[in-house]
Amino acid sequence: MKKAMKLFAVLFTALFVLLGCAKEESTAFELKNGPHTSTITYYYKGDVVTKQSAETKYVISELPISEDEAMEQLKEENEEYTKIKGITATLESKDGVITQLVTIDYSVAKVKDLQKAFPDSFSGDGNVVSFKASKELVEKAGFKEKKYKDTKGIWTIGYGFNMESKTFPDELVKKWDKNGITKEEADKILKEHIDSIFENLDDSEHAFNIENLRYALLHYYIETNNQLGYECYIKELYPPILGIDSDYKVQKNILLYGEDGKYCENYSNRDFYLWLRALWTFYLSDIDKEFWNELAEQWEKQDYIPIFYGINDYELCVNYMIKLAVHFGDMQRAEKYKKEFDMALPNKKEPMEDAPSGYTWPFFDCYIIAQVNETLGNIEIAKENYHKALSMATFGEARWEQYEEQHGGIWKTYKDFGYSGPDLKFEDWIKDSTVTYDTIEEYKKVLDKYVFYMYK
Repeated sequence: MKKAMKLFAVLFTALFVLLGCAKEESTAFELKNGPHTSTITYYYKGDVVTKQSAETKYVISELPISEDEAMEQLKEENEEYTKIKGITATLESKDGVITQLVTIDYSVAKVKDLQKAFPDSFSGDGNVVSFKASKELVEKAGFKEKKYKDTKGIWTIGYGFNMESKTFPDELVKKWDKNGITKEEADKILKEHIDSIFENLDDSEHAFNIENLRYALLHYYIETNNQLGYECYIKELYPPILGIDSDYKVQKNILLYGEDGKYCENYSNRDFYLWLRALWTFYLSDIDKEFWNELAEQWEKQDYIPIFYGINDYELCVNYMIKLAVHFGDMQRAEKYKKEFDMALPNKKEPMEDAPSGYTWPFFDCYIIAQVNETLGNIEIAKENYHKALSMATFGEARWEQYEEQHGGIWKTYKDFGYSGPDLKFEDWIKDSTVTYDTIEEYKKVLDKYVFYMYK
């Protein structure tokens, strides 16, 4: 089997390599060639590559040799790579595809050792790898820069607009599908699109609160695991200080740090929840228990459950703080936050009126209560509250459908539930129409369509 992997790195000399203040970015390039597909990803700050990975996928049925022979050859290759300090390599055969992944950490690996061991992969002279020069090299070799995708595999321009949504003209979509799109182009398109929306509003000044729109967009980036988009636009909330971009650590202190042990005047549950969700999604592997202890100590100083900030946002914050506490094995804090959470609900919220026995809180609260208890391992309590949330969600959906039937379907919902009959009563619905599931995962799968993406 012909060796398919090449690392493509071009060296240059940098007298001073100062990377601490620069933002790390990544770009991936892909090449399909017969039975294998190669993807090279560069992680870089400025023009200096800090890490590089090369992944090759082989379709076993299309190889000229057997799976065992291919695995043996690739294993030998990986052993050669991992002789060099700073290189890791993995190999896996699954679902008819062999995947080989080689990663170079340039903070550990020595460029001279790499160039000596793999002269075909490392060209040029110098002490660091240039992203721009390496990009030119891989593109000359036939690689194409990979377009953004969302979590469902739908092509996007990288900023939340699906190409299939008809938001943009077909000729633009075809162009992007063929050639991809750069970050600069996407920024320009996004700005023009938003400007056109506001220009066409009768009362653009009051139609939308731009802060709320930006906040929702940041949550959408988290939901779709778009770290690049999130980090690009989080600057609108946390602008650079002294020309240095604020990372998640600086953002924590902006939100939580107060002098002389006091609470921070910048704190709000709403913004802290956004930050926590991003921390859990993008940066969890980067933080340690020391960071967690500092975060917890700072948060505990905040006056975090006044009505001014909103009890719903507080519940969302507690949910993620308990997740983090359990993740770091800090069960004492996890139980403490759970106790405070249980006390906050009756103190800050009114229970539902005329509700059936056991249905004290509305859908949102039952859903969060279920998540909190699931994290803490209280499985039966979690299932009970997921079940309550599902009962309320499906009842509300059926009531909506009944209203449409009685008023001519003026709201044009997306599906027909086929329900007609006398006015629905929640007590009857619980007894006769709510489905019971055996596992939490089944409940969560069904509930997914009822939960707004900002609250997941």
